[in-house]
Amino acid sequence: MAIDLHVYSNGPPGTHQEPPDEDNMSDSSSELVEIDNAEFPSFFEERGDRLFHSHGRSPYPLPIDADEQHRLNRQHALLRGFLDNHYVGPVTEVLRPGARRHVIDLCTGTGRWVMDMAAIFPHVHFDGCDIDNVTFEMHDIADRFRHRNGTVDFVHARDISLCVRNYPALIREVARVLRPGGLFVSCEWDSYPCMIDGTGLGSRAPRTHHYFSLINSALHTLGVRSIAGNVPRFLEQSHVFTDIQCARFTVPVGPWQGGLERTGERLMTNVLVYAQSILPLLLEGEFVSRRDAVGLIEGIGDEIDNVPGIVLVYNTVHARRI
Repeated sequence: MAIDLHVYSNGPPGTHQEPPDEDNMSDSSSELVEIDNAEFPSFFEERGDRLFHSHGRSPYPLPIDADEQHRLNRQHALLRGFLDNHYVGPVTEVLRPGARRHVIDLCTGTGRWVMDMAAIFPHVHFDGCDIDNVTFEMHDIADRFRHRNGTVDFVHARDISLCVRNYPALIREVARVLRPGGLFVSCEWDSYPCMIDGTGLGSRAPRTHHYFSLINSALHTLGVRSIAGNVPRFLEQSHVFTDIQCARFTVPVGPWQGGLERTGERLMTNVLVYAQSILPLLLEGEFVSRRDAVGLIEGIGDEIDNVPGIVLVYNTVHARRI
């Protein structure tokens, strides 16, 4: 498959090329402008030896360099294998052929989900990464979407909690752009690992528990709170969604569970990469010294290797727009 990549921004029109409206029927209320190669450096900044986005308003604390991109792609493969699909909920019904379908993937990351979904649903336009039926955009999730009211069939929000300070406001914006009967899907990890038998993580894996406590304290200073267990309540309180369906999937960290060894290995690797990726936030906020952090991260690896039963819970919610 040939991929012709263009990246667009919601910035003011200038001398850049504007993407064409498909079928002369735009679902957008504002224009996109193509970003020149020379402009890319202004969207990113180096801190220490890691590359970060340079958008001053976004709380997203993780780098966007190769290690983090590999983590996101590994997570995509992990979830595809564990869930045996790229999605949950009545996606095939919502995206059935016969009408001009439109999907938004929020915080698309490396674009793997969008590209895989675009191959499965070639008649659907995806906003994410530009292959024939896809557009990749740079957009602050806290801003109003550029799409018109009631023009989108499916909004997908996977692992976006680190980007969002006001999730109820995001849900209102999702509701605005969804058509009646449109689908919203949320997928979020719990903010802490836990033990599958219900015993306390702090007593079984104290260094893992301590490090994740530091992470969550640091995220709170950015205004980022755990939303995984609150999405159903937010949807109910919006009074514009129905058929709210929830599920919790327990995923092993490490290859200790029979039949899920590969999944556990992938998640173990991702937990350790995440621990390194979030470290600059902890150091800049003086939550931990570098020496102590190195010891804690080594301890996480040791505990995963020697304490079977550590899991992360993956929460999925899907709901239909009234």
